[in-house]
This record gives sequence, C-alpha cells and structure tokens, in this order.
Amino acid sequence: MRGSTLLGTFARVLGFSLLAGIVFPVFIIVYLVVPSPPLWMLIVGVIGLVDVVVIATFIALKLHRSHPPVQELDEPGVPGIGTIAHVADTATEIGGHRVMAFRLEIRGPRIDEFTTELKTVVPTASVGSLGRGLVGVTVGADGRVVIDWHATALYTGAVPARFVSEDDGRTHDLTGQAEPLLRIVDALSRHGVALGPTLDIRSHPEVRSEIQTILTEHEASRPATADGRSTSQRLDELAGLLDGGRISREEHDRLRLKILDGL
Repeated sequence: MRGSTLLGTFARVLGFSLLAGIVFPVFIIVYLVVPSPPLWMLIVGVIGLVDVVVIATFIALKLHRSHPPVQELDEPGVPGIGTIAHVADTATEIGGHRVMAFRLEIRGPRIDEFTTELKTVVPTASVGSLGRGLVGVTVGADGRVVIDWHATALYTGAVPARFVSEDDGRTHDLTGQAEPLLRIVDALSRHGVALGPTLDIRSHPEVRSEIQTILTEHEASRPATADGRSTSQRLDELAGLLDGGRISREEHDRLRLKILDGL
C-alpha cells in the first residue's frame, strides 16, 4: 500500500479548492469568450486562481508531511518477520484507522537481521494481532520495510493455516506458528507463487517438495501434547466457549494467546 504521493495529494486538494473557488476560472473563461468584457474580470480571475493554487500547494505539503505514506514496494520484496521492539500510537487516524509508530527487529531466511523504524496505518482488524509482538514484513531491494498485514494475520494465528499433504496423507496444522509459516511463505515467494486464502501447489513440484520438507521437519520437532488435541482443536473449543457465553471476550483472547505462545 502506498499513501498518497505529494502530486496525488496536491491534485485532490487543488480539485476541491477549484470547486470552492469556481468563480475565478469562470471569470477568466467569460473574459476570453465574451465580446468586450470588463478588464476587472480577468484581473480578479487570475489573482483568485493564483491564490487557490498557492493555498492548495500549502495544504498538500502540510498533509503530505503529517501523514505517513501507506506502504507499497515498487517491486516484489523478500518476506520476513518483524519483532516489535516498541510500538506507539501517534494519536493520528487516516480513514478511521490508527497511525502507529514501530521499531522492528527484522529477520528472515534471506535477510541479514537489522532494526528499523517506521510509521504506518494499522487496519482496525489488525490491532489485536499486535499483542503477539510480531508482524509480517516485506523488505525491498533498497532495504525499505513495509508491513504485510495479511502475512501478520497468518503468523500470529488470526487466520488458520492448515496444509493437507498427499505425500504423507496428513493435515498439518501450523496455525500461529510463525517460523515454519515464514519458511513456507519464503519458498512460495522464491518460486513466484502468490500467497492466497487457499493454495494448490500440485502443479509446482519443487515448491511442493520444499514445503513437505518444512512440514516434516516441523512435525518432528513438536512435543506431543498431554491430551493429544491439536492446536486447531483447542482453538475451536475455545471459540465454542466464547460463542456459548461461557467465557468473556477478554478471557478468550488471553487463553488464545496462551495457546499460541505455547507452540
């Protein structure tokens, strides 16, 4: 995502300003098309139009400097994870969404660890995910970092992540398990496979083989749970308790984080 460029902001402000001061260009047009018009129409029209442009430029500069750009990279970047070292609300909103300042420690399979700071618009639906202390990021070739809120939802467990493998006939539940999910997202990125709500990689044998290796390694490293329930089952049961009114939203969120943090 990219916020308005200075030119784009200026164009919108100028359009609104011209609408409010429409009389000035009208005076100029009338002077040019009407026979023997009074000279004052041209003078007032030109002076007024110049004032509109100057005011629009001033407002556009102020808006552009006070609002952080919405993120966007010119070219596809490298996926990574940003551990939140510090986050602060800037008391600014854009389109009803909060603008927050982050200091992030960036890492990833193809990234040399580094720390960066940025301000960005946080979608309302993503504010709760910040409690996990990490965000999904994309690092551009120039080192610029943008937050990927879809990847953030995936890494923090806000959306389920289940992989059905034909190789071992199993369903692997990686919900909220950031490290193996990042490896999978990186594999998809390297092979040019877009991340979506559902994936079918049967036509990509190299990706399929790499992801199966990641799933197998992760499965081998997981400790067995005492009751044999999967993370997905525990989260589903917790959601059922909330829907049934047996626990509050606060209790649900606290227990959900506890489950995910224990992975």
